[in-house]
Amino acid sequence: MDGKAIEVAKFWKNGRVRDKDERSIAVADPMKVHGTFTSIESTVTETVTVVEPELSGSLILSDIILSTERQNGGTVTIQFTDGTDTALIYKAFANDAPTSVALAISGRLQGWKDARVELINVGNTDCSLLVTYVKVPDAFPFQQWDELR
Repeated sequence: MDGKAIEVAKFWKNGRVRDKDERSIAVADPMKVHGTFTSIESTVTETVTVVEPELSGSLILSDIILSTERQNGGTVTIQFTDGTDTALIYKAFANDAPTSVALAISGRLQGWKDARVELINVGNTDCSLLVTYVKVPDAFPFQQWDELR
C-alpha cells in the first residue's frame, strides 16, 4: 500500500437501500480516465502523423474508426513508426468498395519508445480516421517491444 486514502463517495439516492453507509469498491479503467482522441481527414496521397507520444514515451490505442470512399488503386494504412522501425496496425484496400471499420481494442495495443501513429494514404483516397489513446510516460525500445509481442 502507498498510504493514500481511498475516496468514499455517497451514491445512494433512493429509499430502497437499507444501509445508507454501505460501501463498495469501484475500479476505473485507465483508458476511460486518461484517454483522449484525435481525428484527421485525408484526400490526397500523403503520410500524416496522427498522434505522437511524449519524448521517450509511448501510446496505448483503445479505438480506431476508419472510413474511406471507393478509390481505384486506393489504400489507407495505419501504422506505428519511430522513423526507423514500423509495425502495421491496419491496412484498408479501397479499390473495390468503401471501407468502414470500427475497432474497439480490448487488449493492450501499445507502441514502443517514441513510436507515433501514422496514416498513409495512397491513390488520393478520401478517408477519415479517429483514434482514441493514452500517452504513457515510459516504454520499451523497439527490440524489447518486438520480442514481447
